[in-house]
Amino acid sequence: MFPALFMALVVLATPLDADEYAVGLASKAPYAAGMKGAVTLTVTAYKGYHVNPEYPVTFKPDGAEALKFAGVRLKLTAGKKTLCEDDSNDACAADFAVEFVPEKKGPAKFAGTFSFSVCTAKRCLIKNVPLALAIMVE
Repeated sequence: MFPALFMALVVLATPLDADEYAVGLASKAPYAAGMKGAVTLTVTAYKGYHVNPEYPVTFKPDGAEALKFAGVRLKLTAGKKTLCEDDSNDACAADFAVEFVPEKKGPAKFAGTFSFSVCTAKRCLIKNVPLALAIMVE
């Protein structure tokens, strides 16, 4: 039953901008020591906002002793996109996979800062959202 806890979807939003966007992260368990794993980060835009495709989306890992990342700041490319209902040219939601290699068995912490932008025709928000997720490495 314990591993099921780590497979849950976690949805986060900052209080000041909760009406404009939400950020979520989902575990892609199971994880094995020495084998590539991933966590999916999701941005969902609301109220006329869309995910800004021109802004360089990144993830900067924080102090991950048990997880090895490909760099100190990872440039992310959107995978699955959900087009906006009011404008089929813009994505109102996008998923970004963050890959890593767990270095040892046991509990580990996936943590870092997710940087992205959401826009309307008149305004863009540039966000740096701290995220954390406990994972279990088998």
